[in-house]
This record gives sequence, structure tokens and C-alpha cells, in this order.
Amino acid sequence: MLQFSHVQITPRPIVADPVTSFDLDVSRSPELLLREQRAFVCGHFNPLALRDAVGSEVHFLLEDYPIKLPGSPVYMPDWMMQTGIPQQVVDHRFATSRAYDDQLWVLYYERHYRQLGDPARQDVWGCHIDEYEEALLARQGRISTAYLGVSSIPTHMYDGLGVSFNLSSLVHLSHLQSDDEAEYDEIQELADKLYSPHVYPPEGRCYPAGSLLCMSGVTPHKVGTACEAGWRAMCSFYMRDVHRSVPDSLIRRNPALHVWAQKFA
Repeated sequence: MLQFSHVQITPRPIVADPVTSFDLDVSRSPELLLREQRAFVCGHFNPLALRDAVGSEVHFLLEDYPIKLPGSPVYMPDWMMQTGIPQQVVDHRFATSRAYDDQLWVLYYERHYRQLGDPARQDVWGCHIDEYEEALLARQGRISTAYLGVSSIPTHMYDGLGVSFNLSSLVHLSHLQSDDEAEYDEIQELADKLYSPHVYPPEGRCYPAGSLLCMSGVTPHKVGTACEAGWRAMCSFYMRDVHRSVPDSLIRRNPALHVWAQKFA
């Protein structure tokens, strides 16, 4: 198991253009799917640094790793700092979002070997959004935001679904997501079936590896396919509202964040 320490990140004052290509810091609602939610490039990094952040010949998966609580500093795994991505994310978020200090931030990092023709990620393949449709229908809290980086095999990003999308179709998907007996592939298949016919532009937008993307939780996207065999890494920083206290079991995953929570929360 990878052993690592944590680095506290402080935002630096930067000048950043206002976010205008998608809805930022607004309340969740299904109607957001009918509006443009286009991702954009907010920074750049070395793709090889991301790919080899945890080693050169190792499969690695870090899911839902907490790096910031409402009111806390950002505590980042030290191996992630060499990519140059975390500081850019913190700086951009601080400069553009009123919700900078009010949300839970989690880090996702995966590194796997992909064969020719494989989907870029092992468990995600269809067109989807990051928000739970159930939360959109319930209009709970603010929309989430994510920052995404990949070392290769770009993600297909879509500007939106368009006004022709039938919002009532979200109900079935929402019910399926809340069904404990539903298979994950079944949920993905339904999401892909609902969203794929409506996305625009139809071919999507693919940004070069090393592009740091900022996107909404309702930005439709789909993983790409490997054109050659090789190691591939991706990371995402996900910022979301918390409606109840963050479970202690989640906070404990990040020892530095747990120490802060015990002292100040």
C-alpha cells in the first residue's frame, strides 16, 4: 500500500476570467440540463507527471479521498503535488467561486494499463453527468464543480443536452440509482441511452492531454477509447455541498484533515 504524507495548500491571488460557459454556484435543478454547461481549460500540466505520480509500473485507485472540509484548509497527498495540478485547482477555485470555503472537496485518482480498444477507465464507459439525478430533481443544495486532468485518452466533453431533452426521463434513472439491487452497468446503460442522442456537439470536444479542465456537475461527458496500449492516469477534484455533517469515517481517511477537524470543527 502506498504510504504518503500531506501538504497544506494555501490559495495564491491570481486573476481569472469569470466562469461563463456553465452555471456556477447555483442551486441544483433539472432545468440546468437544458442550458449550456461547457467545460473549459483553466490550466496545464505535464501528462507524464500525472501518469507516474505514484510510480511507473503500478495500478492504483484512490476514490472519494477528502482533501477539504467546509472551513478547513486543503490537505493534499504529497505525491500529487509533483503534478502541479493541486495548486492550480486551489488558486482557480478561490478566484472564481463564492463557494470556495463552503463545500466538501474530494480527490479521485486512478492509474491503470489500458489495452488497444479499451475504454479509458475501467468502470465508467457511457455518456453521463457527475451529479446524481435524484439530487437535481430534489433541488437540494448547490450544483457541484469538478476539475479534471488526464495523462492520455482524452474525455469527450459535450456542451450540453439542448432544449429537446425530456426532463421527465430523469425520474426512472433517479429511481434506479436509489435501488440497492440495481447493477452499476444497468445504471450506466440507461444514462447513456438517455443522454447520448441529445448531446452537442455530437462528436464532443477532446482537449489535449495535459489540459486542466473545469466543468460543472451537469456537464455531459464520456470516456474515450485507447488508440494504443499503455499506462493511463486521471485525476478529478470534486466540490460538493454537504447537507449533514461529514461522516467521521470519511474524514479519518485523510489524517491531516482529521486532526484539523478534531481541533477546529
